Amino acid sequence: TVKEATRMNGTSEGQNPVGSTSRPPSASWRRLISKEDPYHMHKTLGILCLLSYAWRLPLVGAADMGFVTYPYLTCGTLLLHFLLNATSFVFDIPTRRIKAGGYRIWPEYRLHSMVFLCRSLSYMMLVWFRQNVALENDGQSAYSLSSILQHDVWNLAIVLGSCAAADLSSNAQGDSKSPTIRGLEVPVWVKYFFSVAQVLATTGVLWGLHRYSGQFVNSWIIQCNAFLMTLRRKNVG
Repeated sequence: TVKEATRMNGTSEGQNPVGSTSRPPSASWRRLISKEDPYHMHKTLGILCLLSYAWRLPLVGAADMGFVTYPYLTCGTLLLHFLLNATSFVFDIPTRRIKAGGYRIWPEYRLHSMVFLCRSLSYMMLVWFRQNVALENDGQSAYSLSSILQHDVWNLAIVLGSCAAADLSSNAQGDSKSPTIRGLEVPVWVKYFFSVAQVLATTGVLWGLHRYSGQFVNSWIIQCNAFLMTLRRKNVG
């Protein structure tokens, strides 16, 4: 029986065998519950964002991940994903990057995650304005809302603004700063791959394809990576 087996292993029901350091799955996931988020706002937003990605990512092609077919949901979706990162700042994390024992989140990365998420969300918001608000207020004047919003200077402003914000957030860390890519203890080709990915993400904003998909995928990478790093910091999984 179960009771006899547990006695032979020197344990009681629901406990791990003697000498085992593993935790039951339910106990591991309970580590995600913390005092900094007593009302579970961040966790609720995280679940909603995961559902958002699960619904939108398969909608490739002309649907543009649902942003074209459901434009009235765009602003709410962008706000949802912004609030997820914004509420992450209530949590206390180590001030320095911990490289031993896996890839864990640290303050500089959390700031950069917010900055580059805002870059993607800002561009998607710009596309929404161009496709909706600007068309409704179109006019012949060069100073019409449509003409102003269609100018590529806004794409450049988003990129330069995000670069400046990233530099400021790094400098604010003082001696605790650690470059996300250059600070990785991985082979050179892995660093090169990540660097190319960053260049492509920036190019996607500068090029201005007037689509949501590319930047929404970037948002997915940013937020899911931060989530996986949090799981590692909490020793979950």
